[in-house]
Amino acid sequence: MGFRVKAKNVTVEVDSERELRSVLSILGVVSNGAVPTPATIASEQTSGERLLKFLNHLPEGYQVIVIRSLAKATVGLTDVELRQHLGLANNSQLAGIMAGLSKNAGANGLSYEDIVERQQRTDVRDGSKYFYKLTDGMRDVVSVGAD
Repeated sequence: MGFRVKAKNVTVEVDSERELRSVLSILGVVSNGAVPTPATIASEQTSGERLLKFLNHLPEGYQVIVIRSLAKATVGLTDVELRQHLGLANNSQLAGIMAGLSKNAGANGLSYEDIVERQQRTDVRDGSKYFYKLTDGMRDVVSVGAD
C-alpha cells in the first residue's frame, strides 16, 4: 500500500509504513512515535475516492464556483480575483465560503488542505492578501470529472 504524505508544505510518496515513519521523522513531524494532526496521511486510492465523493456531493452554489474557478486558473487565484469571480464584497464573505468547503471536506474524511492550498501573500497593487489553488489531487479529480 502506498502513502502520500503532506507535511510542512512538502508532499512525499512512500511505499511502506517504515518509509513513512522515516520521512515524518526527517520532516520533524514525529515526536515520541506519535503522528500529530498537521500531517495528512492516506492511501492514494482512498484519497482519490474521497476527493471524488467530496466533489460529487458538493451542493451547487459558491463552493462549486470556487472549485470551478480554481480549476480553470491553472496557476491559482488571489483573494481579490476569487472574490470577483464570486461577486463578493470582502474577505469575510470569502472566509465563510471557505469554511463551508472545510466543513464539507471533513464530512468526507478530508481536510481543507486536501482540497485547496492557501498561501499568504500581500500585493500592494491590488490589496490581495492570499493566493489560492487546488491541490494536485483535487485538480486531477476535477479534470477527470470534466472529461
